[in-house]
This record gives sequence, structure tokens and C-alpha cells, in this order.
Amino acid sequence: MMQKKSNFYSVLIVVCSLYLSGCAVGNKYKIEDSKIQFTSSGSSTVSVGALDQRPYVIEDTSPVTYIGMVRGGFGNPFNATTNNGLPFSDNISKSICLSLADKGYNVKQVILTPELTEEESIKRIIAQGQDKNIIVLIKKWESDVFMNFNVSYELLLKVISSKGEIIAEAKNKEEINTSGSIFKEPIGLSKSEVPRIYKKSLEELLNNPRIINALK
Repeated sequence: MMQKKSNFYSVLIVVCSLYLSGCAVGNKYKIEDSKIQFTSSGSSTVSVGALDQRPYVIEDTSPVTYIGMVRGGFGNPFNATTNNGLPFSDNISKSICLSLADKGYNVKQVILTPELTEEESIKRIIAQGQDKNIIVLIKKWESDVFMNFNVSYELLLKVISSKGEIIAEAKNKEEINTSGSIFKEPIGLSKSEVPRIYKKSLEELLNNPRIINALK
């Protein structure tokens, strides 16, 4: 009887592992539909760019579309990426542009690639000739899904004048750890939680009082 139970649990573990491995492959997060709410309004011109400074992206060990990882049944990691196929940084700058445009600002998105330095990126943004300029530095952003769901991020937003002077900056950093099990479907949970956290992180940055005042 004990042998039969042992065999049953062994089969169950293998089946669950294969199931999780299948779920882990090809995961994408739909962050592009996250509408970022900006609490102020204005009419000035603003250029916006986001620079991915995550080491694993700069070193090309992870793609520019990388959001995090989903682990298979044996803990083996698979990339989880943006749903629209755009770089994660471009999604961030686009989200901010849409938010500001909705509040009356005349915005222009500036595409920045990971090989650029911060100084080079700022020069490229300022070259657009707008009244105000925004750069978001992506220091860290990574989700990790297995038996638990975890997200850690660190973002820095700077508002820069047309002369290149930093008017204001705000930083947002957080680590979120959610316990779970295979029965709580952490992969399914991450599908709604990643976009929610993405939206929350950008709203907290953009609605920082220093940033609001700098954009007036």
C-alpha cells in the first residue's frame, strides 16, 4: 500500500512539473494597456525617453523586451516579455507620453537604446527642442514566478530643462513577495499583478509633488 502511494506521489510530482514547464514557456505581460493616471495638467511641450540600465539587458543576456522570468516545474527559468514586442523601456516612455497627452501636454517620445549612456540619452532628449524633458532610468525591473510571485524594481525619473539642468527627480524602489503554491496559480496571478504593479510604479513616480511642480 505504501509503495502504491509513493508511486502515486512520484507521478503527481512529474505531472505537475511538466504542467508548470508548459505554462512557463512563452509568457508575455500585457502592460501596454495600463493607463497611467497623472493628477496634474498643463500645456507645455515635453519630450520623454526611458533608458534601460539593467545589467542583464546591457550585457545582452536578456532581451530588451524582458520583464522577468517564469520558472518551469524544476525551477528552470524562461523569459517573460512584453506582449506587444516593444522594448520594456519604450513601453514605459509611451505610457508616460499617453498620460501627459491626456492632460493637455504636447509630448514627444524619444527612443533610447541600452548601449547609450545617461549623458548621451539626455542630449538626445534635449535635442528635440521641447520646453521640458523627462528621462526614466530603469535600474531594475524583474518579476520571478514559480511557487511564489515576486517583483523587484528600481526606477528613477528626472525632469530636465531645455538647457540640460535637472529641475527635479524622483525615485521609486520596491520588492514585492507573494507566497503561494501551484494550487494558487502564481503564473495566472502574475498576468494581472505585473500590469498592476507596472501602473502603480509609474503613477507614484509621475505624481511625486516634485515632478508635478517641475512640469508646470
